Amino acid sequence: MSVNFQKKITQLQNNYYKDNTKCVLFKSNQKIDCANTISNAFNKNELFSNTVYILSNTNQLYFDYTFFKTYATPPIFESLVEYIYDLIKQTIKKYKTYDMHINWNTYTISAHDRYKELYSLFLNRYDNCDFNFHDNLNNLYVYYTPNVIQVISKLMAPIIHPVVLSKVTLFNKSESEKLLNNLLKNK
Repeated sequence: MSVNFQKKITQLQNNYYKDNTKCVLFKSNQKIDCANTISNAFNKNELFSNTVYILSNTNQLYFDYTFFKTYATPPIFESLVEYIYDLIKQTIKKYKTYDMHINWNTYTISAHDRYKELYSLFLNRYDNCDFNFHDNLNNLYVYYTPNVIQVISKLMAPIIHPVVLSKVTLFNKSESEKLLNNLLKNK
């Protein structure tokens, strides 16, 4: 992501919280409202392409939750799912398989609750899809695994295909920074 683009996002967030005193409690609705402000200020494809992308000349896809959370709201979820599926299809067409890398830094239970509709859309889209994305998945790497992963895992396990569950590798916070820096150095 370009520095200018990141500055624009940060400036919109700062302006939003300057105009709307930051809530200490019950902040989920406020986070959604701020995300709507950002989502409405930019082209959705520009937001998507800075959230999930194919690493150059590889079968590696990268999803950046830290950026996603700045603009993610239910009205864009369906379009984002289509965007992700298109990237997966492109990668499978070229390489036959793919790896997915997810940066989950700062992910929480309340975030999980805000985005659970996205997971449902993604998994339901799979049920109606013309390719078997879980068999083409080599590995699913999750970086900055939250401390509450046991709770999140219990929520996610029933809806995720068992083949995918067997391909998940979790990295704790202390090892994630170095691994992600290595992964993204030639982005």
